[in-house]
Amino acid sequence: MCTYLNVIDLHDNLLTGPILQQLGLLVRLSTFDVSNNRLFGPIPPSLSNRIGTLLRFNATSFLGNKDLYGYPLPPIKTSGLSVLAIVGIGLGSGLASLVLSFTGICIWLIVTEHKMALDEGKISQLMPGGWQQ
Repeated sequence: MCTYLNVIDLHDNLLTGPILQQLGLLVRLSTFDVSNNRLFGPIPPSLSNRIGTLLRFNATSFLGNKDLYGYPLPPIKTSGLSVLAIVGIGLGSGLASLVLSFTGICIWLIVTEHKMALDEGKISQLMPGGWQQ
């Protein structure tokens, strides 16, 4: 209903909540500043999109809102491990587990084969002379 609204300047106000999608429908809006509040959630694409080669509103319009994200703000820097690092660790530990399992099976087969050879030797010693292999 505010088709002639040109300026929204609400910076430094302790505002909380998400930015309403409907604000992007204000086609005459030339100034938009909600910096330094407590806003959260995504920046509506209609407020961050380009008009020709120029940004409609740049990052300074949104800075200072800890939990606000999306273009044109820089990507959120995460602490800790990245997804790629977690996948790498998972694959590495899976490969290590596979190698250890394979090694264990090989050792078990060698020990079992050796034990069977020893048992076979004991049996053939007990057999009468004509039954040896």
